Amino acid sequence: MLTSRDRQGAMARINAYEPRPSGSDSAKPLPDGRGSCKSWFVDIAARVSRDLWKSASEHCLREISQYNLDMNHQELDALLQRSLADRQLTAAERKQLDAWLDEHADDENERAFVRHRAFELVRGIGEAAAIDWLEEVIKRTVKTYRLAEAIPLAAIGSKVCFSPGEDCLREIVRQFEQARKSADVCVFTITDDRISGSIEKAHRRGIAIRIVTDNDKALDAGSDIQRLIGAGVPCAIDRTEAHMHHKFAIFDNRQLLSGSFNWTRSATMTNEENLIVTDDDRLVKAFQERFEMLWQRLADSNGTTSRDR
Repeated sequence: MLTSRDRQGAMARINAYEPRPSGSDSAKPLPDGRGSCKSWFVDIAARVSRDLWKSASEHCLREISQYNLDMNHQELDALLQRSLADRQLTAAERKQLDAWLDEHADDENERAFVRHRAFELVRGIGEAAAIDWLEEVIKRTVKTYRLAEAIPLAAIGSKVCFSPGEDCLREIVRQFEQARKSADVCVFTITDDRISGSIEKAHRRGIAIRIVTDNDKALDAGSDIQRLIGAGVPCAIDRTEAHMHHKFAIFDNRQLLSGSFNWTRSATMTNEENLIVTDDDRLVKAFQERFEMLWQRLADSNGTTSRDR
């Protein structure tokens, strides 16, 4: 049962929240004349155990929480259905979904529920565009993807690009266009003419370019290595049984590009790839040292020499 102290606490809460008639200090009377709302409520409260009050309160909170959750899920379903109608997640819809995720899906369980709902909506459609839409929605639920996409790393001289799409390609071409002195390239293969063209243009401008690559792809149809050698760009080719599988480049000894991104058209058009760009001194130095080691070993074995720096 409620103690005297509990009764006083209940009385204080009722005083704080009970509506009173305008201009009156007295409690609002009950319609049947049994006295004031206040005295009646406290009298009833005194007959209820503390545990029952706690249980009722917790039950109410659960009901409210479930109601809010149901409303949130209805809002999510409406958002996903509107977006799926034209089989694309527009920029505005991405912002709406991101906002919903930030507000209602802070934990991984709730994000997994979003992915499940998206799968359910696409199930049975069987259209390539619907699958593309699903992939975009799933990406939005991955926190690391959204953080990388936002690229707030520019403050520390770094950023990241992703493919499919031309962000990685544009960044590579931009680096060759802006290079002032040198470009050291260490990649498994080069087949994208747009990249090869930017290398040739930089070479003609007098930029000192060195390329380390692998023989497994250098002689493939579509490879641009022989074209670059013919243009006078120094290249060192790994002819061992092992693969020279790096994908990085250093510009002017101060800017590093590295990631899974192959310098090919398929990497731009269809593959899931990444490219990190940074001017972090420690990383640039480490990659430069690795490049010099590979260049000295492979250039000597190939009889290839680099121009003076």
